[in-house]
Amino acid sequence: MTSFRSALLFSVLLATCSARPDDGSKSHLDFAEKEKKILEECNKEIHAPESAIEHLLLMEEIDDSKEGKCLLKCAMTAFQIMQEDGHLDEEKTLAYIHHAYSKPETQAKVKEIADACIEQVEKVEDNCEHAYNFLKCFITEAKKNNIPKIHEEKH
Repeated sequence: MTSFRSALLFSVLLATCSARPDDGSKSHLDFAEKEKKILEECNKEIHAPESAIEHLLLMEEIDDSKEGKCLLKCAMTAFQIMQEDGHLDEEKTLAYIHHAYSKPETQAKVKEIADACIEQVEKVEDNCEHAYNFLKCFITEAKKNNIPKIHEEKH
């Protein structure tokens, strides 16, 4: 059943990432809605607190419980940012950034931060922990660099 859910999430994400409306703001709103659906789907198996989903959507903090970390890992795997083996994929991260942020200058800065965190964060055996460490690095650096919260960038 887990393989089926993973395949289903991958199919939904593939359709999500390839269909991009011309209106940039609508595209970002649609993407945010699909993110929420993916997190909710992941949470059916993980059972993290509902607040963990809301915090992840805003990229403001991360639930540091085991469930919160595994919710993050599930979402990152669904977006192919993290591979099943825990490897962080720079190309897929860049694709995600382009959906999450509309301004090229913000995208460039966010990519810089993501690349730095991919380099800095040591791979640990527990992929839930690895996903958590990566996003914790990213959020910390994004705040330092005044990056707007995800999907809240002014158009």
